[in-house]
Amino acid sequence: MPATIILKAYPAKRSNYGGINVVFDLTGKPDPFPAIEVTVPNTPAALAALEEYKAQATATGLSLAVCMRLKDGQRAPNGFKSANSTFYHPINV
Repeated sequence: MPATIILKAYPAKRSNYGGINVVFDLTGKPDPFPAIEVTVPNTPAALAALEEYKAQATATGLSLAVCMRLKDGQRAPNGFKSANSTFYHPINV
């Protein structure tokens, strides 16, 4: 059963403790990198879409945190939740 995932990037910066700080903007400013929706048939296809999105985000040179989530109302493909255990993926941070 295909599922729709949302790939989104948020501004990020390195924290003093070695992690990353994700910056959420509630003022309505446009995102630094556009979010996309992708329909995937299974978990490996979702991970491939995530890797492609991360490569595109890396090419911008911006400090970002990329995340992948299911669109509301979608069922997760087998193995999706364990494969997506790192919610935010740091890019150029």
